[in-house]
Amino acid sequence: MIRNADPEPRIPNPENMAVTNAPPPRRDKLGLALAGGGFRASLFHLGVLRRMAELDLLRFVEVLSTVSGGSIIGALYVLLLKRRLDQRANLSRDDYLEIVRELQERLTAAIQKNLRTRLFWNPLGILRVLLTEHTLGKRMSRLYERHLYRGVVEQLRQDSWWQTLWRPGKILLRAVRFSPGGQQITQGIEAYNANAANTSKVPNLILNATSLNSGRPFRFSSVELADPKLGGFRYDEFESELRPRKLLLQTLTPQRLRQAVNAAATSPRVTIDGVTCDSEMVRHAAWWRAYRNGEPPPFTPNIVAKVPELLDPFATAEFGLLRRAKIPAWYARRGPHQPVPVTGGVGSDVHMSRFWDALQAIDDDITLTLRTAVTANPALEAELLDFILQLYYLRTSEIVSPRFDRDWTRLALAEAVGASACFPPVFPPFIVLGIYDDLWVSRLGLTDGGVYDNVGIMALLEEDCTYVIASDTSGLFDVEQRVSAGRLRMSARITNTMMDNVAELQRTLLRQRRRVSDAIDGVAGPPSLTQLQTAYDLRGLAFFHIDSRALPGPGLGLNLDHDALARIRTDLDAFGAVEIAALVNHGYDTADRYIRKYLSQPPFVNAHWVPATAAPLPLVPPPEWVQRVLRAGHSRFFRALKLLAPVSLLFTAVVLLAAIVHMEHATVHP
Repeated sequence: MIRNADPEPRIPNPENMAVTNAPPPRRDKLGLALAGGGFRASLFHLGVLRRMAELDLLRFVEVLSTVSGGSIIGALYVLLLKRRLDQRANLSRDDYLEIVRELQERLTAAIQKNLRTRLFWNPLGILRVLLTEHTLGKRMSRLYERHLYRGVVEQLRQDSWWQTLWRPGKILLRAVRFSPGGQQITQGIEAYNANAANTSKVPNLILNATSLNSGRPFRFSSVELADPKLGGFRYDEFESELRPRKLLLQTLTPQRLRQAVNAAATSPRVTIDGVTCDSEMVRHAAWWRAYRNGEPPPFTPNIVAKVPELLDPFATAEFGLLRRAKIPAWYARRGPHQPVPVTGGVGSDVHMSRFWDALQAIDDDITLTLRTAVTANPALEAELLDFILQLYYLRTSEIVSPRFDRDWTRLALAEAVGASACFPPVFPPFIVLGIYDDLWVSRLGLTDGGVYDNVGIMALLEEDCTYVIASDTSGLFDVEQRVSAGRLRMSARITNTMMDNVAELQRTLLRQRRRVSDAIDGVAGPPSLTQLQTAYDLRGLAFFHIDSRALPGPGLGLNLDHDALARIRTDLDAFGAVEIAALVNHGYDTADRYIRKYLSQPPFVNAHWVPATAAPLPLVPPPEWVQRVLRAGHSRFFRALKLLAPVSLLFTAVVLLAAIVHMEHATVHP
């Protein structure tokens, strides 16, 4: 049934924002990237977070991008921070120190339980893996819930006792949203963080995995799931924007859609099968369906009629590029008219600058044509913004699953962590069902985020961070004296070569971006220079690797073998006290030196900006023994044997003797 809905007044268009050559002001925004590398990475990052808390720097982090081992600790840190911020909006330095102290206790206790071995303790769980879509990665996510997140989750949620018993430690991904001081953030997280009165910023946690379907990064956050090639969806837009368009595009017959278009001509809103649609939504859906089918459209958007050459490039643009244009378009057209206006924390000129940059990334020539048309007729700018919004929603509504809202509400934080840390080939692909329409993607297979981006840098740049701290715990790529002729070893070497090449390109990109930003900052020039200033705005960068050299100057002087630390296994098994202390202390000292040197500028420098004087964890054994432990730490098995530990030697001897006796018995009694 199609009927006119109760008329509602149309929202008047805001004033058209003319294209300007003036450089838009941008606010400071700090992003932190925690790279992958199993529990080795988690422990190194623990030291980084500890030192950042002491420098009173954690309060400034607005984006936390994590991969694999960084996701394991990053999710736990955000949960602990949420518990505190939800009670009190602005925290003290001591609060952050207490958060990291608790983080250390919970993380080290879980690591010492040897979660890798526990993965195979539950026979029913293994049977479920063998018979269903429940993969080893999902089994591992259950262990994260039970042994790592359980304590803080039980303090956060108000579930019934049986839910706590059935899935101890489970918290939904969409529930990991902050309510500072018990109040919901109504004006948007960007505007909240831009408010100088809010001294404790709310971090946007982005968990990075890799999509095997598209070969691109797949990102989880509390509000959005996104793949730049397959497409992404915000939960709060499904009911209002995506579900109605999916009905118009895939459910209605051509005759009923024409009836809906006729009804939209006389009313601002139309109700179809109980779903209320804006009249512009109906007209654009009819136009898009006709365009897809190669039929004459009943309606053509005015901007398409004025600049018809824009259609093909934008209609086929990669979703990630179109999303970049959609976000500032939303802030410009929809944000001001929300019940509480949502500004994104910056002015309209910044949004328009980002909008035009996004269009240029899709097609340079068409963007120049559009700029010329908008300059001649400024009213077209609002039509262009609206068209990009309509096009984005139309394309994403086609690919979203009709069950998206149901599957989203079931997705747990630990499952996103499990996908991010699904290290191949130890773990098979992490299977996610129901996000995309089956006609597009029937089985979404995710693997470790490090396959595409092991540091998580790209997410920070896409979120327009102007300051970046990157803690890189990726492995070392050595020169081999003699290359193996075996096909398996060769394949592994080729894979490592490609991953190392990506990492080097990212490091080069960051360094060049920082140098260009510093060179052209504040320089007056033509519009092209202004555009470059916006695109390369990276005011501060502290990038360090687990094997980075110790910068000169005051510090702890740990005398630890960086090479041995960088070669410690990237595993999820138990780590000993020496390994834990060495990794935490090394991350602490490295972060201290690099952050104080490369971010020694406002707004970060404060009274606590002094060199570290004491290691966070004591290393009691003699240096020779510490060195032996670290060198043996690269082995996944039989490390205690290499250290000549008496108990381990005795245990191994007993096992070998039992095996020999069993073989002899089997030979005598076939």
